[in-house]
Amino acid sequence: METTNFLQEILKISLVALIAYISYYYYKYFTRENPLPGPFPLPFIGNIHQIFKNHSFDIGKLQAKYGDLCEFYTGSQRFISLNNDDLIQKIMKPTVNSPFHNRVNDDNEGLKEIGILNAALIFNNDYENWQYHRKFFSKVMMSPSFIKQSVIVVQDSFLEMEKYWEKFGENTVFEFNHWITRYFFDTTVEPV
Repeated sequence: METTNFLQEILKISLVALIAYISYYYYKYFTRENPLPGPFPLPFIGNIHQIFKNHSFDIGKLQAKYGDLCEFYTGSQRFISLNNDDLIQKIMKPTVNSPFHNRVNDDNEGLKEIGILNAALIFNNDYENWQYHRKFFSKVMMSPSFIKQSVIVVQDSFLEMEKYWEKFGENTVFEFNHWITRYFFDTTVEPV
């Protein structure tokens, strides 16, 4: 008798939690920033059942039904699909004044751990810092002579590092995040 009451209580709590999660999911869905056209998602799975039909990603049907710019969900993660090359070129245009510099979330633990979040160009969400690095990169590092020389330097320095790794052996633990920043610094500064 007690086990059935216990199971009923667990079932009630689970049902309340499920209803609360579904309510929260659809509240977030209907109050999201910049809603775009796209299929209506289900909690937990999103639009996986609609998009991955026949075990393939069918973006053509999504584009035909919702247009060149639409959204879909996998689980609770929102994805925006750009299906027009003009839109993609607008976002990927390599200009300093582009409003599309922020391409990564600030809560990415992996990027924080290796120390490249909000540093340099690719994973930088600080606009002022990004602009400074972008100007430096455009003017200094994109010259053809620098690119040719840097390829040679990268290959040589990697071969040198590989020899050091072989001397240390397989049982040595490396702090990769410290090593990679020094390696990038060495390969960047030497050709300059």
